Amino acid sequence: MTKGAFTAKVTSKRRITLPQDLCDRLGLRAGDSLTFVEDGASIHVEKADNGRNDAVPVERPLNEVLDEWRERVRPRLKELGWEGMTSDEIFEEMRGRKINTVPGDEFGDEADTP
Repeated sequence: MTKGAFTAKVTSKRRITLPQDLCDRLGLRAGDSLTFVEDGASIHVEKADNGRNDAVPVERPLNEVLDEWRERVRPRLKELGWEGMTSDEIFEEMRGRKINTVPGDEFGDEADTP
C-alpha cells in the first residue's frame, strides 16, 4: 500500500468507513459528499463541493490541539480528583457534586452544598 492509501471493506449495504485521520486532514464531516470518478478498473474519490463557507484552513493537527488542551486542564482535573478518569466517570462523579460556575471565578471551586 502506498502512502496515503488505505483499504476499506464494502459492507452488505455498500458502505465503507473512512479513517478518522483522513477525514480530519480533508475536513470531512458527517453529511459531506464525495464524488466517485470511474477510470477503467480504478475509482478516484474526490471531496465534492459541499457549498460550505465555514471551512477553516487547518493550521495544526487536531490531536496536537487536543494534547495542548489536555495539558492545560490536567491541573484542574487533578485538583478535583478526576485525573486519569474517563469522561463517563467524571460525568457520574459530577452528578453527585455541585461545581461553582460563578462568572469570573477562574478556578471554579466547589460550591458549599447544604
